Amino acid sequence: MSGALRNAAERTQKKGLKRFLLTGFEPFGEFKVNPSAELMTYLGNRGYQTVVLPVSYALIDQKLAALNLVDFDFIVLFGLASGRDCTSLERVALNWIEGELADNLGLAPLPQMIDQSQPEALINKLPFHQWLKEYADLGLNLKISHSAGTYLCNYLYFQVLKINKNCVFIHLPQESDFEKLSQMIEGLLTSPKGQNCN
Repeated sequence: MSGALRNAAERTQKKGLKRFLLTGFEPFGEFKVNPSAELMTYLGNRGYQTVVLPVSYALIDQKLAALNLVDFDFIVLFGLASGRDCTSLERVALNWIEGELADNLGLAPLPQMIDQSQPEALINKLPFHQWLKEYADLGLNLKISHSAGTYLCNYLYFQVLKINKNCVFIHLPQESDFEKLSQMIEGLLTSPKGQNCN
């Protein structure tokens, strides 16, 4: 880990100028290792505020309530997309739960809206296309996705995005380069260009 990245974390976290939150998920189902959780350990050791969230609909709501999401200037959410070979910037958070896979507490909700008071989908208007150009040299195979699924990743994204528009969900492939991701995170958290267009 370069001193520059640690210094960036210290600048953003310790001066009190801005508050950033990075989250990942614990292992679930057949996946005994979740790269998003491993990334949180990696980034946490470098001075960033990180949280590993439970793969549970009930418990994740409790965690989010305790975090006071409106207090953060920028939030970056990470999750595993095992079937992808790219790092995905998720554009859309669906107001919908549907899927056969149960959470880690055995709950598999029936297909339903997440929040009846909200629209069917929330669109993230952050400058994703600009990010593709800015971080192309990192070799992360960065792409824009229009489906975060209908499992806990999408559920989390929707619940956070409806409260704080300055957030993004990033899906990771099973094999991820944490050093390169750290460099991208440094850029996202220190650049004034990452402001929401809402």
